[in-house]
Amino acid sequence: MQLRGLMQWRKSFGKGLSLNARHEQTHQITFGELREQGCRGVLVYCADYRCSHSVAMSADAWPDDLRLSDIEDQFTCTACGKRGADVRPDFNWNKQPVRQH
Repeated sequence: MQLRGLMQWRKSFGKGLSLNARHEQTHQITFGELREQGCRGVLVYCADYRCSHSVAMSADAWPDDLRLSDIEDQFTCTACGKRGADVRPDFNWNKQPVRQH
């Protein structure tokens, strides 16, 4: 897959599940659909792009019919205090984090 195609796919996936990034209409992914794909975690990014604080969380606490986008306004960044977040699937939820020195 070309980098440009990957970036378009990721951008559309972050806003809602789209099997084809060129579709005009996107489907907002639910936690149930996320789990059906074998993904059990989410990445929560601060809504302020200048802050760029993020956290990885388990997605197990939310019900299957809830959309990822439904919980975005419930977060408050612990680093800058801004309300709101960008919630995305964490496809590496089951991997050990890489230690940075």
